[in-house]
Parts: sequence; C-alpha cells; structure tokens
Amino acid sequence: MSRHSREIPVPKRRRRVTQPTEKDIENRAYEIWERSGRPEGREDEFWQLAEQELRNEDKSSPVRTPDTL
Repeated sequence: MSRHSREIPVPKRRRRVTQPTEKDIENRAYEIWERSGRPEGREDEFWQLAEQELRNEDKSSPVRTPDTL
C-alpha cells in the first residue's frame, strides 16, 4: 500500500449551535412558574432556569453551573 492511497479522514460537520430566543425562554419560564405553583417574586429565578434548560437541551453547549465546575 503506497503512501498516497491512504484515506484522509473527513471532518464531521458540526451542528450549528442555536441560542434560545427570548420568546422560547419566556415560554419555558412560564411553564416552570406554573409547575412551581405560580409563586410571586421569583421571575428572575424562573427566567434563569428556563434559559439553562434550553441551553442544556443542546448537549454541545452545556451551561456550566456551580455543581459542574
């Protein structure tokens, strides 16, 4: 087998990483808020949880949290 007949590996296509839209986050935050009993004053918490969940759905771009550092 000559040097020139070896196959050159072709890089796999990378999946395009998409960021969740504001509407996606809003919808997910609302779902979390409802599941949590619709408490008042925790909007920021639910927004952050929603954003993290949506980003973690794409395993190629996980969000780093304190427990995974």
